[in-house]
Amino acid sequence: MIYAARGMSVSDAHGLARRTIANPELALDTLAREELGLNPENLGSPWGAALSSFFSFGGRRLVPLAPFLFARGEGALVAAVALTRSPCSGSAR
Repeated sequence: MIYAARGMSVSDAHGLARRTIANPELALDTLAREELGLNPENLGSPWGAALSSFFSFGGRRLVPLAPFLFARGEGALVAAVALTRSPCSGSAR
């Protein structure tokens, strides 16, 4: 459908699609480019993305606990609430 929409005859588009799908690596690359608009060569490593997400989310979980490393009781609680409060909370959007 992609190739036919670009002006190829339907029979030529089917032939090209069959040849493309015959090679799984080429098929994946072509589908990523044509349907998703992604260039697989420009994508980062899946491991890098996974580790980045893990440390990013893990780091954010430590923010409300940080005040308890330096203070105790009500002061630490107030600081933890202040650190985790959204800047947009309470606004009408």
